[in-house]
Amino acid sequence: SITGGANVSESYSVGNESNKQLPGKLKNQIGILRKSYEIGGNVSNRTTTFHFNAGGKETSYYLPFEEWQHEMNFKQDCEESLWESKYNRDINGNILTIDPDTQLPIPYGAGMKEQIPNRDTYGKLTLKKLKMIISEVTYGATDAEKMNIVLFTGMGGKEEFSDAIMSEASGWSLYDGALNGTITGSPMNLVYGTAFTQYRHIDGHMVTVTHLPYLDFGGIAESAPLHPVSGKPMTSYEMHFVDMSTYDGENNVQLVSQKGRSLIRGIEQGMTLLKNLNYGNYNGNVMDINLATSQDKTAIHYLKTLGVAIRRNTHCFSLYCVAN
Repeated sequence: SITGGANVSESYSVGNESNKQLPGKLKNQIGILRKSYEIGGNVSNRTTTFHFNAGGKETSYYLPFEEWQHEMNFKQDCEESLWESKYNRDINGNILTIDPDTQLPIPYGAGMKEQIPNRDTYGKLTLKKLKMIISEVTYGATDAEKMNIVLFTGMGGKEEFSDAIMSEASGWSLYDGALNGTITGSPMNLVYGTAFTQYRHIDGHMVTVTHLPYLDFGGIAESAPLHPVSGKPMTSYEMHFVDMSTYDGENNVQLVSQKGRSLIRGIEQGMTLLKNLNYGNYNGNVMDINLATSQDKTAIHYLKTLGVAIRRNTHCFSLYCVAN
């Protein structure tokens, strides 16, 4: 490294060189997700003897419940893609993943995990380890008064975070009883429990724990090995410290999509009718509808363009749990 000026002789010295640093940009691309399902016959009028809870609304009709399930599953698919997707251009800028039907390239954008450059592993989280990572994340943030670091993790990670702090704080005695007062309630209705969900750095930067459900219940979690002690998926113990601060008036983490194609839901209309879903315009039992297929089925299609950009990833850190 070159640090400071160069000492020279009293006379006849010559000039030297200096290093310069210019702003740099990271390259990424937007991915496109598709998902479809179809129904047939008179399924829109089928009812059950029990009530479904579809997004807080009770109904005995099966179709609204099924549609709600598809909506929630697609949201989960999008969340997993935003975190797990891997950039698929090679060093020459070519996309080698090809659609076999159209022979067109299929772009994958770099997800959150791939954009986080700093990572480490742990077995049992300690407060010393936690302090080291938080110091690493917040170091050098000279243009942010107070950083907003969000720790995205599963249920296992939430417990590890709280236990690491509790193990050291359990011997403290605070006048307000925040630690010693873990038992509350009446003698016949006692409640025990205290959990830490935030950490304030010595410089005032705040780390806030946020649950990331797909680490516990998503497709990645379902296929992950199990933690040897708790039996939870190992993904539940992942910890991703993400700098969610604002720099130069812009959010450091931003969702991106193609204009006009952030989410499109379309219908391939057949003879099967969808009621109360804003598809079709018909009344009674006699109607004329425009058909996209002559079969007694109707298909619903989702298309979403999505990507995520971390403008400054130097203050982000991923911590993965490994079992011995």
